[in-house]
Amino acid sequence: MICDSIQAVDYPELTPMMENFSIMFHEPYYRNYINDNFVERLEQAGFVNIATENHFVSKYWIAHKPQQ
Repeated sequence: MICDSIQAVDYPELTPMMENFSIMFHEPYYRNYINDNFVERLEQAGFVNIATENHFVSKYWIAHKPQQ
């Protein structure tokens, strides 16, 4: 399970707020994060049954790694 903030794809109308967050709080990597595809990254790492949930401004990725 991973928990972080929402991304632009989740609430496009909040994209300006997310873009300003990186400036106001000096988070230089946040602008890339809000457009990153974590599901794709988890799949490439071998995770399956990937689900996402949004709760207010938090985003959760729930994934399972198959046992070898």
